[in-house]
Amino acid sequence: MEKEYIVGLDLGHGETAAWIMPVFRPADTAIPDGHSARLRRTNDIAGRVRHTVIYKSADGSFGLLPKPPAKILTNLKKHISSPEFNAEAFEAYIRQVVEQLLLHNPELKVENGSTNFYICMACPTRWSDDERTEYLAFFNRAIAPLGFSFDWIINESDAAFFTHADLSGTPGKTVLVIDYGSSTIDYTVLRDGRKISDDAWSNEQLGASMIERTILQHYRRTADDEFDRILTGTQIVLQRNNCSFIAPLPWIQYEIRKIKERNYTEGQNHFRLEYHLSVASGIDINEFSDFRFNFEGPLNDIIAKYRDEVKADFRRLRDNIAAKTGSSRVDRIILSGGACIMQWVREDVKEIFGDPANPSALEIHDDDAPQFVVAHGIAKYFYAQQKALHLLISKISSIDFAALYRQADEAATVRATEDFSQAVVDAIRDIPGCTAATMRERFIEMMRSMDPDNAAYVRLFTDEFFRSLTTHVRDAVRESVNETFGVDLPLDDFSLPRFTLPITRWDDDSLSPGGGIYEKISSALIASKSSFAFIFKWDNPRADAERDEMARYVRTRLISDMRTIDFSYGFDIDALADSQLAEIKRIAADLFYRHQLFRTTF
Repeated sequence: MEKEYIVGLDLGHGETAAWIMPVFRPADTAIPDGHSARLRRTNDIAGRVRHTVIYKSADGSFGLLPKPPAKILTNLKKHISSPEFNAEAFEAYIRQVVEQLLLHNPELKVENGSTNFYICMACPTRWSDDERTEYLAFFNRAIAPLGFSFDWIINESDAAFFTHADLSGTPGKTVLVIDYGSSTIDYTVLRDGRKISDDAWSNEQLGASMIERTILQHYRRTADDEFDRILTGTQIVLQRNNCSFIAPLPWIQYEIRKIKERNYTEGQNHFRLEYHLSVASGIDINEFSDFRFNFEGPLNDIIAKYRDEVKADFRRLRDNIAAKTGSSRVDRIILSGGACIMQWVREDVKEIFGDPANPSALEIHDDDAPQFVVAHGIAKYFYAQQKALHLLISKISSIDFAALYRQADEAATVRATEDFSQAVVDAIRDIPGCTAATMRERFIEMMRSMDPDNAAYVRLFTDEFFRSLTTHVRDAVRESVNETFGVDLPLDDFSLPRFTLPITRWDDDSLSPGGGIYEKISSALIASKSSFAFIFKWDNPRADAERDEMARYVRTRLISDMRTIDFSYGFDIDALADSQLAEIKRIAADLFYRHQLFRTTF
């Protein structure tokens, strides 16, 4: 099925979002923006995302909607190897959310294991390549029943940057992306369009989910024994109704989260919680009449300490930037992630990174829909890769592979003649009274040995060919990335995997009397004595000094002659070039993905 769309899926700690955009077309004059994907049946943009939670019913089944009585499972997103990782729940969530993606976005089609879209994903910024690989493999196991798989993975802060990236580069500018999500605050810093930040700068402790935990802790602390009385009473009611498998605290914390988000969206500071577990458990509401969680207070005051910690982390980031660049100056800041709806985030960013004497010097970009920033960036980055790959293949198609083969053959033959002929000269020195005919025979044997059975010659030819080819492909990759992303990609370690090349044998006629190589060696032997051919004695034994002089002269002449010899092949060199081109396109595409602007794992 022809690919028509790119889907970026951002499965965050707190919420999941997706973005759809068209695939790259060579005729495109600008990057199409695409649109947010529906993970729910709604036209409301904000309502298209899903909270990253799943419910487990009494019968053990999982669902995106609660089927009371049900327990709620949050914090699904963890290292695959973590002992706290709930593989069963997370796998069910991934598969069901992708099913919702297909259900509510009918332009995305799957038929017999083929799709009309690429689907890509993101992972936490600080994860290692091995952790990313493991994470991607887990996702693909989760959606295997759907008949397709994720194509690749990028880290979340890089994706967030790419949503607003100027692909022509930002010369002389420092750009900071703050991806403030539920579990982490990720930072990406770019200078002159190149990433200069260390992933370790990101903070895995201060995600916005700390806010609901802070509120819950404040509630428990200020309510004294009342909270414990309500919690204990709730547990007794659940146990009495065979619902003891339901843990109340995750439900309470999730309710706090929803109220927190509503407060920040509406700009309200007064926080009020009124909650009981009748809906979660399916138990009659009257049984919870004495066990209702009630709490209210000023939100800003409750989270003041948490806000101070975030502010201190911004200062550490500023110091890291100064240590890296020699200046703490930041020209542009992109605020992304759902937590950026909190107005104080922008205020603190402006205070820490702004210049009071020149407040307009700092550009702060607030995304209209921060919950989609990562998903949008995932899709946009894949689109840019497709564009760069198209350029790369075009550049590779212009390489004259037949000429490269001939040049490699000529260079290898000259080098082999230099390397192998000294041994011939040394062997001739060990032959007392050696004749010119014997010398010619030895040099002919040397030339005949330059064939596919000679490992040393094959290595010389292969080295020459791939040295030249690697230079051409490396330049093509660098130019394609520079033209697309506006950066000069360092490719000092760039190499091409080698494939088998056909190596022709010398034509027997060329090594026989009257043949080109035969006559060149004969001519060199005659010239070594400044003789005319008709008086040159081929069978006369030569004195040691004369023998050695003749052998050295032939070696020198032969090396020189190999630089101008006209090579002929026992196969169609143009057909070979076509097959090489197809193979190099495949290899170059693979190498391009491994040497992209932001390194990812496939």
